[in-house]
Amino acid sequence: MDPSTPTTSIDPQRAESLLAALVYRVLTFSSASVGLELEEEAARRAVSLAIRESHGTESVLDLFCRAGQELGIVFTRVNKSIDDVAKAASPHSAWLTIVHGQGATPSVLGIGDSNGGGVLVSMLDAETPPRWMGLPELTRVLGAGTKRDQLEWVAVESASPLSQHHHAHGQDEHVYHNVPPFERIKTLLKAEKTDLWVAVIYSAAIGLMTLVVPVATQSLVNTVAFGTLVQPLVVLTLAVLAGLGFAALLQGLRTYVVEVIQRRIFVRVATDVAHRLLRARKDGYEGHHAPELVNRFLDVATVQKSAALLLIDGLSIFMQTLIGMILLAIYHPWLLAFDVLMLVFIVIVLFPMGSGAIYTAIKESKAKYALTAWLEELARHPLTFKSARGTALALEQANTLASEWLRYRSKHFRILLRQIIGSFALQAIASSVLLGVGGWLVINRQLTLGQLIAAEIVVALVVSGFTKFGKQLETFYDLSAAIDKLGYLTDLPLERQGSVSLRRSDRPAAVLFQNVQFSYDGRTPILNGVNWSIEPGARVGLLGHSGAGKSSM
Repeated sequence: MDPSTPTTSIDPQRAESLLAALVYRVLTFSSASVGLELEEEAARRAVSLAIRESHGTESVLDLFCRAGQELGIVFTRVNKSIDDVAKAASPHSAWLTIVHGQGATPSVLGIGDSNGGGVLVSMLDAETPPRWMGLPELTRVLGAGTKRDQLEWVAVESASPLSQHHHAHGQDEHVYHNVPPFERIKTLLKAEKTDLWVAVIYSAAIGLMTLVVPVATQSLVNTVAFGTLVQPLVVLTLAVLAGLGFAALLQGLRTYVVEVIQRRIFVRVATDVAHRLLRARKDGYEGHHAPELVNRFLDVATVQKSAALLLIDGLSIFMQTLIGMILLAIYHPWLLAFDVLMLVFIVIVLFPMGSGAIYTAIKESKAKYALTAWLEELARHPLTFKSARGTALALEQANTLASEWLRYRSKHFRILLRQIIGSFALQAIASSVLLGVGGWLVINRQLTLGQLIAAEIVVALVVSGFTKFGKQLETFYDLSAAIDKLGYLTDLPLERQGSVSLRRSDRPAAVLFQNVQFSYDGRTPILNGVNWSIEPGARVGLLGHSGAGKSSM
């Protein structure tokens, strides 16, 4: 298909039923791809509204965009090659394009996944199930010359990708800010599942490569014990060099993958927040000053850096510990028992000793933002605090909020210090116990000297990595607090999007209020028994004291 091919326009009066069915199937496919729960009634209402407002002048792609906007689905039109789209397709990133034919409506082809050699294709104007298709066949279906030809595509995304409960009807069923941080982290990383698995595989391979040193040391000790040949020494040295060089290459690749994940996190959070700020219900701010609330977006940098550190160093420590313990268990059953005891101690350090750490980290973060909000108020109203009493009030409140932050920081650090001391205790106990048990096994000829030295190196790597895990724990707590702060933005409830259908009339409209009552919280009425009317063509001004309900009306 030539990119210059004109986009087909649809006459809604002639093909409305066919077009409505097509757009509805596209919305169903798209919502499933981005994790939205599509409500049939809301979807059909959005389709009907999009077709009615098109006046027969918009293309099919324009109708997708218009209907999707009502449901929280973003359709972005781009020019890409078939090859690029196949690489970008994933279970969380769908793509659409038009296949022009002879029918009343064009065919719509959707790509919902890829497996390296092909893509999962759905023909959305037919009832046929999706099927895997190779790129040569896909190129023929689209009427392109090669897979590198540029075609017009539509990328499908959720307008609010960080919502905890997706409902594609323009309004969240919302209980404000009650989602645990761990659930938010899962939601944030869900779309990065493919790249996360790549990072895990790289970390596992790096963990295996780090065992080159203890295994080579074991072989070297055993070789030296039986002779002084130089050839085995050279072979072992080259093997260690190759293994560590390969590990360095994998570390570079993993760092690149994590960098890509960081960029996507930033863009996804920015997109979600921008969408919500434009459509947030007024009652969703719950007493917060909106610009001050937006300060929490800056925590996206903490989320990026914390996620990167955990994915690089945290995964390395985990894989190194797991593989090292497996190697110890292979050496001797007593060392398997040693592994079990180490695991029990690690669990004790992580969970019982770390109880309450996430809670105190969140409280510390809230205290920080409360102080930031007060400093912003001082900057917004400098004249108010110029007087002696005003200055005293400003300093007193700042001191109170700073003291509150110090209180929660002290509580949080006590928990963190407890875990750090526990990890150092584990290092001392594990190294000493292994030396004693390993020496006894060597004396009884149940373990070779080379195996004992290798085991000591493995345990040193595992335990030293775990002692560094104190930094990883603090990073995880910072990540939990930051994701909780972003939740204040991504939890903002949305206004219902869409239009209200009015009866057609040649006469101008009038506005009539009859005994109108309204409140934001369901308790305190803003409007109570309001009666007034505005005649067609009238110019009216609303006058009233502050809080009378002028903005609400």
